[in-house]
Amino acid sequence: MKNLVWTDISQQEFVESAVSVNRPLLRAGAIFGIVVEAIGMLRVLFLSQSGLGTLNNRIYFSFYLILFLSSLGYLVFDRVKSLSTAALYRLQLGGGIFLIAWHTVFNIYDISRSDAVGSFTFISALFFYSSLLIFKPWHTLSVIFVCSLSFFVCLAHNFSSGELINLSITVGLCVIIHLTRFNSIVNQVRKDKALIDARQELSDARRDFSLSIEQYRLIRQSDNNITFEWDIKEDRMRFSKEWTYYFDTPKDIDGFTGFVESTELIVEKQKNILREAMKNVRAGAAYQNCEMSLPLKTGEPGWFEISIITQRDTAGEPKCAIGMLEDVTESRNRLNQMEIDVQMDMFTGVWNKDAIERYGRRKLGELTDGQYLAALILDMDGFKNINDVYGHPAGDYFLKEVARLMKRSAPKGARVGRIGGDEFIVLHATHDIEGFKNYAEHLMSVVPLIELGGNIPGCSCSIGLTAVDGSVQHYHMLYQMADDALYEAKRNGKGRLHVSMPALDIETV
Repeated sequence: MKNLVWTDISQQEFVESAVSVNRPLLRAGAIFGIVVEAIGMLRVLFLSQSGLGTLNNRIYFSFYLILFLSSLGYLVFDRVKSLSTAALYRLQLGGGIFLIAWHTVFNIYDISRSDAVGSFTFISALFFYSSLLIFKPWHTLSVIFVCSLSFFVCLAHNFSSGELINLSITVGLCVIIHLTRFNSIVNQVRKDKALIDARQELSDARRDFSLSIEQYRLIRQSDNNITFEWDIKEDRMRFSKEWTYYFDTPKDIDGFTGFVESTELIVEKQKNILREAMKNVRAGAAYQNCEMSLPLKTGEPGWFEISIITQRDTAGEPKCAIGMLEDVTESRNRLNQMEIDVQMDMFTGVWNKDAIERYGRRKLGELTDGQYLAALILDMDGFKNINDVYGHPAGDYFLKEVARLMKRSAPKGARVGRIGGDEFIVLHATHDIEGFKNYAEHLMSVVPLIELGGNIPGCSCSIGLTAVDGSVQHYHMLYQMADDALYEAKRNGKGRLHVSMPALDIETV
């Protein structure tokens, strides 16, 4: 909790860091809001048959107009050069609060009017506000609490108890992510401050660029740190003794530039990070900070945050670089696990609807020549009978078993998601359409064999399967094609697989 108080950094230091992080994000968000809401207003005016003739359309138009004008106003004020850093912070705080409040009120109205419980944007806005923007914790947590409570109270009757639990877990994750992110910013401010102090101390001492024990202590902040000195002219790298705790390579390396280029231990992407950092040192960059992965002596990858100060000689030319590597593997793994938890359907352990849709949209833009994005939608036939005969706990177990079978036998690289209820989807970027069809046929054969208490209820499933190439740019088109194929399978008697692939001129049952 000491990082949430930040008694060793000033208010000004925190505000400056927060403004620099928030500014590009809110600018991009405002531009996005202008474009999206302009489209929404045009849709109401010209694509709706009644235009502004109905109260409902006028309310939606007002929502769009308010966000459009607010986003435009924010961009105007953000461009005022006379605004102080403190004023910019207050502007960003107001903009962030307005953004999440608007989404809260809009979704409350939208869901209350149409019961569109699966299409709310409140959670997306909540994640944007809590995980990307940086404000004081009591500001952020107060906004999250008020908006979430309003959302739950107004819409509690629209959701099942399971959905309310999942929403509550999601809100809790937002709080955890914000506190973790805030803690990271505060630590970064501390680190920058310590390194600047160290640089000033070293400059005042006019040392001969050979680090003493006292100077090492000045820039070290924890037992996880590895300190180093790189002599630019001699191209000689010297690491502290902690280097050998993590790596098998020597802690003293002559010809460091050549070592970086020739070693096979570091992948090309990470080498590029090192090359850029060394280039900046030679150019005289006073300070830089980066994060990279390095292979540990155990064979596993480790993540390190690297902070570097460039030292100059009496003529003002770059002479050497000093800095430290901080082991951030554990904290990075925690954040990665949080991201995974946010993507998961808590009930079945597969991806949730939002996560699988984001994956589908991204994959469509990454398809290579000759590659297809295949999709199948699986729906249980007569699943209600299982709940009626065996009880809801047995029905829950059955759905989890279906999800487990789908994940266990899925082709390598495929993603399994739950759309809702007893309906699942699988996405797979592949050249082997026939192999994906075999996977669907396998599911058709194993799902009806799932046992409940020693009995086999024989609940069959219907599957719609399709595939598209890179010419299809919108995920909803792929989803609709798979859904249409599922409808055909159901219409033809259920317990069937219907394959519809216009891109390959295939239509089979």
